[in-house]
Amino acid sequence: MITQLPNTMFTQRELEMIFYFYHTLSRREVAECLHLSRRAVENKLRSIYEKMGVHNQGGFKKYIKDRGLNDFIPIQLSVSSIELID
Repeated sequence: MITQLPNTMFTQRELEMIFYFYHTLSRREVAECLHLSRRAVENKLRSIYEKMGVHNQGGFKKYIKDRGLNDFIPIQLSVSSIELID
């Protein structure tokens, strides 16, 4: 689990969205979690895809795994009193 900003290419907000999308939340669900419109989420996801140089969810997930971002948990979603069991 990594809670510090792992990459300067993405903002903290983008990393939070990446986390949700990587864990297969829908655009609607992400919009609800972040208190944004679905359109705003779609636009930000398009921007994230452009930064990554990917065009689909398969490319997105591969990019995340290849760079170790799949271990990132946004700090606001982590709770210090919970222990992870491997």
